[in-house]
Amino acid sequence: MKNNELLIILGDNLRQLRKNNTNLTMADAAQKIGKSRTWLNDIERGRNNIYFTDLIKLVNLYGGDPNKFIEEMRDVLK
Repeated sequence: MKNNELLIILGDNLRQLRKNNTNLTMADAAQKIGKSRTWLNDIERGRNNIYFTDLIKLVNLYGGDPNKFIEEMRDVLK
């Protein structure tokens, strides 16, 4: 799997978690972790890499389980 394909899947999974578990807009979510809406937009569209710490912040903000989220991403790599 190419890196950009993985980033697209990661971003899509984050977007779905945000939309399914919260009422947060992209701008609200980004602001809560000290980032811009355009940064989060690029992450959700798979255009940029994300630091692990920011990934954990977002998953926690969205009410997800970071361990489960990471495990699901590992399954994608198999």
